Amino acid sequence: MKPQKTDQIQQATNLQKKLEDYLNANNQELSNDKKQAVINSFLSGKYSDLSGVTAIRGFIYQYYVTVKYLVDMVFSRLAWWDKVIFELLDDIALYGNGKIRFVQVKTLGDSNLANYLKPSDLYQRTKKKGSWLDKLFLLNVHIFDIEHKSIVTDNALIDQHELQFELATNAQYNSNISIFEKDDLYRNDRDENEDEYEDLISKMEKNNLSWEVSFRGNTFTFNSESYKEPFKNPKWYLKRFRIQRYGVIETLREEILRTIMSNTSGNHDAFHQYKANLVFDLILGEVIKRTCQDGDNIDYKNFVFDKDTFQQQLDQWVSQADHSALEASTRNSLNGKFETCFERIHRDFQEEAWSSSLKHELLVTLSNIQDQFSTQVHEGADPYAYQRFLQRLFFRINSQSRIPMDIHDHEHRLYKALKYIIYCLVFYNKTSPSPKEASVIFKGGFTDMDQKKIFSIYNAREKEDFEVAMKAVRVSSLNCSVSQTMVHDYNCFIADYIEKGVKTKSRKRRGLDSVHTSITQPILEEEMKDQGIEITRQTENIKFYSINFIKDHFLYLLYDEPPTQSFREEEVIEQWHEELLKKHVNSMEDKQ
Repeated sequence: MKPQKTDQIQQATNLQKKLEDYLNANNQELSNDKKQAVINSFLSGKYSDLSGVTAIRGFIYQYYVTVKYLVDMVFSRLAWWDKVIFELLDDIALYGNGKIRFVQVKTLGDSNLANYLKPSDLYQRTKKKGSWLDKLFLLNVHIFDIEHKSIVTDNALIDQHELQFELATNAQYNSNISIFEKDDLYRNDRDENEDEYEDLISKMEKNNLSWEVSFRGNTFTFNSESYKEPFKNPKWYLKRFRIQRYGVIETLREEILRTIMSNTSGNHDAFHQYKANLVFDLILGEVIKRTCQDGDNIDYKNFVFDKDTFQQQLDQWVSQADHSALEASTRNSLNGKFETCFERIHRDFQEEAWSSSLKHELLVTLSNIQDQFSTQVHEGADPYAYQRFLQRLFFRINSQSRIPMDIHDHEHRLYKALKYIIYCLVFYNKTSPSPKEASVIFKGGFTDMDQKKIFSIYNAREKEDFEVAMKAVRVSSLNCSVSQTMVHDYNCFIADYIEKGVKTKSRKRRGLDSVHTSITQPILEEEMKDQGIEITRQTENIKFYSINFIKDHFLYLLYDEPPTQSFREEEVIEQWHEELLKKHVNSMEDKQ
């Protein structure tokens, strides 16, 4: 098994354990399917999908608070810490410049506006477990002495560092709690009136403490004496304690995004916000990836985020987000171009003199083609479907890179290609998009009788005559893995070629003006051999036509008498196929 695959499996296992521990500790339940969906969202980086899962919002909230402190570490002038530590000391710890802040994250359901944080939430001890404050205060300043099976104060920690304690929450609270609101310097207007702490202190002392903690196979017990050490009474802790409300998870994310946007280049517009969201997700993904560890092989360094290292990573992520956002902007811009063409084609069909039944079939085919693009782009099958279509249409290559020309100048050519593709496919009940690996456009149509036709289109942009354009398509076909394995004939229509040496034929009633030649014609064989390219049987199934073939055929159908009732009538489809085949046969006869 590949190492990367093994890492992913281990990460999924660790995530599952962390999720189970959280759900058990918070009396929450999720079905197995939802648990797996949550884990999949984490592993795939689709973090926005997680905020709607109410049962784990607190689980996610801790990661969001971590991201906030990482971003503040780099950008805030008030940030004194140069390390953010995840789940080694407390939920989160900030360290630097002789200070340590222990942060415990506690959330309440934010769907109910009346769900206020109460004083009892801070001091209540149930099932012989420590309260929120006990866990925040006592666990962080005591050491478990395994040799003597006792709990001792970590005096070195206290003497050498200025300690701070924080309860980070999403919940609202009333005035009884607001006395613990403090700024980033841990000051508030009530600092001189410590008597306000007395009510909470009396509750902490009245509610007898007998809390058993397991550590490395040993059991240690905190009791009421744990708060009666000299100078380490409840007031000592509360003077160094604050409650910090960051709001619901969406509000917290918005605050972090504003910080990122305020410290990265951009115009604070939707494009800039999109980049900030990308940066946020990259940071969040890094925290999750590094801290989803469990068992005996934990590398504790992964839980410590150093400022200098994180700054370097952040710079790379911002650059990566710039590139990704630019690509997304290009896709959105191209999406707009395609939508403009589709809207124009829709108007054409509505305004043209088609019968209502034919008009309906054209519009349904148009909608199907639009849906194919939308599915490819927005559901992840091929996010670069627009670029790829244009590269195939104009350059006969499979590429997701930006088009080396101003597409605005060629929008009319895109419009023509899309409209004529719709014409080609309107005869068929089922259509298929171009395979992602194809170098040229392949659009498939299938009838109820399982007849299949494949259509391609190339726009020469008035840079090549018909013969050179055919040669270009042949060469691209030889280099296309999809074309080489194709067993069906396919019809390639060439548009906007230079009118040079193009012969046209007069048509009978059902015969159409077009230009067609078979790949078997030897006109370019020697030239291609000179280039080291041998004509193979895989390319014998290409049939070339001028784009006028489609135009003339549909002009005929539009004004045919008696009127055609449906493009999908057996006779109409046979006539369409016969015209394609007839031109091939006629060309072979002409050649002979």
